[in-house]
Amino acid sequence: MSHDIRTPLNGILGLIEIEELREGDMQVARESRAKARVAANHLLSLINDILEMGRIEECKVTLEHESFNLKELCDNALVLCKLRASDRGITMLDTSEPYAVDQYMIGSPTHIRQILVNLLDNSIKYNKHGGTVTFSSTIKPVDDEHAVFCFSVSDTGIGMSPEFLKHIYEPFAQEGNDARSKFQGTGMGMPIVKSLIDMMGGTIEISSEVGVGSTFNVQIPLDIDKNPQAREGADEQAISRSLAGMNVLLAEDNELNAEIAQALLESEGIVVTRAADGKEAVELYTSRPAGSFDAILMDIMMPGMDGYEATRAIRLSEKADAADIPIIALTANAFAEDAKAAHDAGMNAHLPKPLDFNKLKNILARIKKNGTVSL
Repeated sequence: MSHDIRTPLNGILGLIEIEELREGDMQVARESRAKARVAANHLLSLINDILEMGRIEECKVTLEHESFNLKELCDNALVLCKLRASDRGITMLDTSEPYAVDQYMIGSPTHIRQILVNLLDNSIKYNKHGGTVTFSSTIKPVDDEHAVFCFSVSDTGIGMSPEFLKHIYEPFAQEGNDARSKFQGTGMGMPIVKSLIDMMGGTIEISSEVGVGSTFNVQIPLDIDKNPQAREGADEQAISRSLAGMNVLLAEDNELNAEIAQALLESEGIVVTRAADGKEAVELYTSRPAGSFDAILMDIMMPGMDGYEATRAIRLSEKADAADIPIIALTANAFAEDAKAAHDAGMNAHLPKPLDFNKLKNILARIKKNGTVSL
């Protein structure tokens, strides 16, 4: 673990020294900042994975037991990962039968989405330019009340040796220096995936060949929602109230996450104003007349001023709507203590990443109807 943390940290420090030595050279400064940002994001991912694994080992992860549409969950995860794949010159395919998983199930959607995104991300990350990642899914009924969600993720990536497969669920396991240095994995993704699948009573099987690619087959038992019509009707009623014309301030430092959120919001006719960090969000909010924004979507982990600090600054400002404007936390952490921290900072709602856009639309619909929403 020491090596994994020190490597990106040493890189950041080295880039700072290079910039200082070449002071005044704007090209060097830009390149150094870009490389430092990549190293810092990798370090942040590593730390987040370490914390997540720690929570799992300490039994602090609580599975949900709620109804969700399995097809919508898969579609949302695929949209997110397709953008990442495209940036790397990788093609993503979904070979599932149409509506094969278009069913309301009861389970832990946040953690199923986390498993799916982790596996898709792995297949993108450890792939080759021009390669492919193929996703396939189905539901296998067990009886009238239970079913198994079966899905596979296959790639044409670098593959893994039989010896490495024996250690793939060990924290920080990576095969060889090439995978460590070239592909920048944390070595924590698969242990987290395996732990979450075990918690849900599921299974995962892996087949792989070096230089050819890998296939991950997952089975997760779920309960069948026996009364989805009432739930679906309530959702549609909330969404049917058009969101067009709403004005939303989006504070998100990750360019890709911001682009995705903006595109999804604008597809509903919502006017989006973007802020790159908490400080800019506060400045944009305070510089506009009261009522300019109907809601604020606030990322938590941002450089300089984080989402909690920005929310407190907004609530303490002298604007007429400072105490009332709905602020929604967008965070990679989905734990109860994170929701409490958001509430304590003055936020009205808490949504984990990857973003469930249907949940966000429901929250915005409630804001448009009632003017507020609460955790």
